[in-house]
Amino acid sequence: MASGFDRPVTVYAFRCYDLDAGGFVVPPFKATEPAIRNHFHGHILSLTAEEVDPDELDDEGRWFRIATGWGSLG
Repeated sequence: MASGFDRPVTVYAFRCYDLDAGGFVVPPFKATEPAIRNHFHGHILSLTAEEVDPDELDDEGRWFRIATGWGSLG
């Protein structure tokens, strides 16, 4: 999406209403503030802010944490 020389962007977890679930849900990804407000119509959970490289965002402004087998070794 962008070059590796761009400044980090902030992504947040958020909650939004899911008609199928019949209530509020927290999606399994984080997203940029504009994506949360305009695309997902969600409410930002501000204490979840995290800075990521813009290259890691998809076309909808979503960031998915890649699970690895590396946990805390200490």
